[in-house]
Amino acid sequence: MSKTVFITGTNSGFGKAMVELFANKGWKVAATVRNKSEHPDLFKGMERVKLYELEITNYAQVTEVTKKVIADFKKIDVVVNNAAYCLMGPTETSSMEQIEKQFKTNVFGLMAITKAFIPHFRENQNGLFINFSSASARFNYPYIASYGGSKWAVRGISESLGIELKPYGIEVKTVYPGVHATKIFTKLDHGANGNDPVYAKNYK
Repeated sequence: MSKTVFITGTNSGFGKAMVELFANKGWKVAATVRNKSEHPDLFKGMERVKLYELEITNYAQVTEVTKKVIADFKKIDVVVNNAAYCLMGPTETSSMEQIEKQFKTNVFGLMAITKAFIPHFRENQNGLFINFSSASARFNYPYIASYGGSKWAVRGISESLGIELKPYGIEVKTVYPGVHATKIFTKLDHGANGNDPVYAKNYK
């Protein structure tokens, strides 16, 4: 009997590569994107893959989609928290709205997905969360204080949950990627005034 994996943020990069890898290995895959209409041909022809629309910061939608995924596949074996983006720029010139949005996606969205699937894993006494952190959670870099900070949070959450959930047969693993040729650097959120002359030279 093939296993099922749920993966967030699958329109490009690691997420897309993981969907293709798992499907080619014979797994059933529940994949999510924020807007399905923007990716009409994504995973076209891949019978093992079912695509769902999900904005992970919409907590009501997280609950709704989680229930639908479980109803569709009956049992989920692995949840991969991959969806994230990077806010880059001087902290002084980044708005608090940008900083809040960074943590809402990279941390709170991950927590919402995790909380939604814990009961399912606990009832089955089995399950694995794979959380994508970053090398920035081991040694952070300048001008990505918020991004790195959010990934440090993912590291801390994962370490705690790994112990908390172990008695229920649930494992938590964390991935710390370095720099890879994904679209994370082509869809950056830049500090509100990254061209501020005070920072322009050092930032560039």
